[in-house]
Amino acid sequence: PQLVGMGLLDLVPESQLLEYADADDRNGDGVSGRPHWVTEEGLTRIGRFGWKAINATLRTQNAGAMHQDMGLTTPVNPQESCTPAQTVCSTAASGGSPEVSEASLMAVVDFMTALAVPDRRISDHTTFDLGARLFSSSGCVACHRPTLTTGTHERFPSLSNQTLYAYTDLLLHDMGEDLSDGVKEKDASPREWRTPPLWGIGIVEQKTGARFLHDGRASTLREAVEWHGGEALAARNRFMNLSDNDKMLLLQFLRGI
Repeated sequence: PQLVGMGLLDLVPESQLLEYADADDRNGDGVSGRPHWVTEEGLTRIGRFGWKAINATLRTQNAGAMHQDMGLTTPVNPQESCTPAQTVCSTAASGGSPEVSEASLMAVVDFMTALAVPDRRISDHTTFDLGARLFSSSGCVACHRPTLTTGTHERFPSLSNQTLYAYTDLLLHDMGEDLSDGVKEKDASPREWRTPPLWGIGIVEQKTGARFLHDGRASTLREAVEWHGGEALAARNRFMNLSDNDKMLLLQFLRGI
């Protein structure tokens, strides 16, 4: 998963994320994104990080990774990540209580908050704009919202009131049975996925062995689009019905954002 721009997404007010929420598809466009409400540290907020938006803030996202992936306790998760069957785990030597201090956790959060987004890579603005219009007319923007705006940040004032071209609504969408992973995470069903940000995705594609979607089944951006289903099926079909040249323009747009 990309780490760039996560601090900016952390600063988008919840009221803005709710603007695109339409759990009952009242506008009849076939897209019914919904916020994933999660309770962390005694507060109920909209999840925005992780494949299924299970963490609401960079603080809890980092603490969760430290806890679940590295076995490190933090002020957010002070108990060891041991199941009842793991008797050795619960009696093993500890690196402290907690192992990651509040200061260390927040240092990581500050670092990730300041990670910049790469510049756009546009060689021809005319073809880029044509691709952008095809991206919109195909219906991709129903989930991949072009812009968001940050709120106010006291520690990093320069990040306040910034317009982001992340192409995400950070909401959960039903992507169909083909993309189901069979796993329910918090209130997100196996078929539901958070709309991933698209900025910098062209840089990812350039890397040897690049993979896309939650399980890496797609090796190209085109394959990733073609796997879309559920709420995104209509947009996927519009893409499939484009001429080869228009498909190329849309994909070139994606590579430039």
